[in-house]
Amino acid sequence: MQGNLQVKPLSANLVRDTEFGGKMDPYVKLKIGSSLFKTKPHHGGGKRPTWGETGSMRINKGDYIMEIEIWDKDFGPDDMIAQGSFPLNKLEKSCHSQEWINLTYKGKHGGQILIDMQYFPDGGQKVKGNKIGQQGFQQYPQQQPQQQFYQQPPQQQMYNQPPQQQMYNQPPQQQYYQQPPPQQQYYQQPPTQQQYQQYPQQNFNQPQQQQQNYPMQYNQPPQQHGQYGQYPNQQGGYPPNNPLG
Repeated sequence: MQGNLQVKPLSANLVRDTEFGGKMDPYVKLKIGSSLFKTKPHHGGGKRPTWGETGSMRINKGDYIMEIEIWDKDFGPDDMIAQGSFPLNKLEKSCHSQEWINLTYKGKHGGQILIDMQYFPDGGQKVKGNKIGQQGFQQYPQQQPQQQFYQQPPQQQMYNQPPQQQMYNQPPQQQYYQQPPPQQQYYQQPPTQQQYQQYPQQNFNQPQQQQQNYPMQYNQPPQQHGQYGQYPNQQGGYPPNNPLG
């Protein structure tokens, strides 16, 4: 087992308190073979310190354990608060791990520490089914383009265009078939003309009958004048009887 290990101590729950009149200033020491990593002290962290620094450590052949120590920063010699260890073979199952690790002090329970670890084997070697390196990162871009091709909605919109349905269901065609009602009005108009024509025929015919009767009565006097018309004939002959000199 060879590679690089990225470590990040996060927090701890401690049992022992080395200060009597104040709070402890804990810091973390990690050791793998000859590789060391040390965090800055959390001033006033007491029994619930937190960190957040990230360090890189080397794992060589023959390195099986990571040693863990938590110390209290003092003006004089620093005091140990608790210690523990982590077996590195757990990283073969997964390249990334975040675990609470038990701590002890002089054979008694000393608390727990939370450390985030990420392992990078040399040459991108396999880690129990997981590939680290370029081969492992190439799997993500292959899946993303496949999902995009299957989820393209524009193809469905081209076949289901709603404007085509509107062309076949145009309501103006129905309006042309509903126009005959105005034509019925034109056929119903002649009855109104008959009504207006009946009145002038009756009115004009009645006075004609009256006018024909009156002239027959006025023609009777000429018959009387005809009888008396004999006198002009006699008078007409009267001048010849008068001798003219």
